[in-house]
Order: sequence, then C-alpha cells, then structure tokens
Amino acid sequence: MRSDHIGVVVIFPWGKMALSFIASSAVQPMDQQAIESLRYPPAPWRLCGNALILACLIDVRRARAWVPAPLRLVPIWPGKTLGGVLLANYGEGSTLRYHELIVFPGLVRCGLRTGFWISHIYVDDLRSVRAGREMWGVPKELAEFSWEPGSQLPARVSQQGTDLIETAFTQSRLRVPTPLLVASMGAAGAGPRWFMGRGKARLSWARAKVSVPAGSPFYSLGLDEPFMAFDLEAVDLWMGNIRPAC
Repeated sequence: MRSDHIGVVVIFPWGKMALSFIASSAVQPMDQQAIESLRYPPAPWRLCGNALILACLIDVRRARAWVPAPLRLVPIWPGKTLGGVLLANYGEGSTLRYHELIVFPGLVRCGLRTGFWISHIYVDDLRSVRAGREMWGVPKELAEFSWEPGSQLPARVSQQGTDLIETAFTQSRLRVPTPLLVASMGAAGAGPRWFMGRGKARLSWARAKVSVPAGSPFYSLGLDEPFMAFDLEAVDLWMGNIRPAC
C-alpha cells in the first residue's frame, strides 16, 4: 500500500485544543489522463466555508487494521483511541470550491509527532485530487456529496453508487469566534513536505446522528456513535508555505 502523510494542528483559544492529522490511503484507479490534463492553482490556498467534526472513541483492535506497522496507536482510554470524521464544504472565496470527507481511525505516534491517522479522504473536484497528490502530498479519491450547510437535510457522501456515510446534525445557537493555526506534514514521491496555515472560524457544539452503511470502506471502524461534534461556519483558512520537512 502506498502511504502518504499529512499532519494538521488546529488550536482553539478555549483550552488550546490541538488536533493533528497524519494521513494515508491507497490511490484508487481513476482516469489518470483526465487528472493530469487539469491544472491546479499554486499554494497558498484559501479555504472558506463550513465544516463538521465528529469525534469517536474507536476500539484499538479495529483501528489497528488501518494503521501501518511503523506507527503506534495512542490509547486515550483502556482499549480505545480517538478517531472520527471531518466533513467540509469550501465555497465562495476559496481557491477551489469543493467538498471534502476525511476519516481518521485513531491517534498515532510517529517519532516525535503525534496525530490522527487518516485512512480515507474524498473530494468532488479533479483539480483538488491532483493537487492533493502532487503539491500537498495527500492522496485523494473522487466521491459525490449531497450537503447544504444550514439545511435540515442530512449530509450524504457516496462513491460510484456506494454510500459512504450519512449524517444529520443540529448545532447550538452559541458560536465562539475561533482562531485557527494549522501546521501540516506530507510525504509523497519527492519526500516529506511541511506546510502551514492560519485562519479563523465560528464554532459551536453540535449533536449528530451518523449512519455508515455496511458497504462503506470504513464501516468496520464503528463511527456511528460520536461522543462529541463541532460545527464550524465562516471558516477562512490560508494554507501554504510548503517546504521540505527534513
């Protein structure tokens, strides 16, 4: 399996909550010629829109199936690690307008770095797919999204007729202006890369109902019962400053 890594640290002012992501997924067969014919904008990228974060306690035995041997899972409770889902809609004002779904099966340690291992990542824009693989060092797959932020309708993601996930959520009325600081690492082809971003969002606690069908590639993780959810609106994040990580 080809491995690619991305690390993300998001710091919130209340308690300085830190999230770090390290990603890997196998690149699925796609129309490579179509992808290579598309040009993508250079960094930095501006990401504006909405996002939903679902946090789950995942059985270490389930998570281990998706984490490569060199990495060690970090338990936060006996037999449990922290994983979850990130669903984003980058709209007006963004460098590219697209949706994104990221699944992370657990918290891992890689040398001196600790982060969430991302086993699956999907978008609905071919330019984002190519940029993810070539510029950011993140493998991406195409998928179909049905999500209107602010709507009462559930958000759905599918791929070639297979449902991946569906979630319905309600957010609290109170939103907290939240500065975002993002530092990332990626490894693909030319070696490890490091990049970072800064931005802001308005955050609220949310209640979410999640359904992951049996045919979904990440069904085995048991993501149907998140213990915590965050709804972010007015996300405005600049990602760039790419340089060698070592």
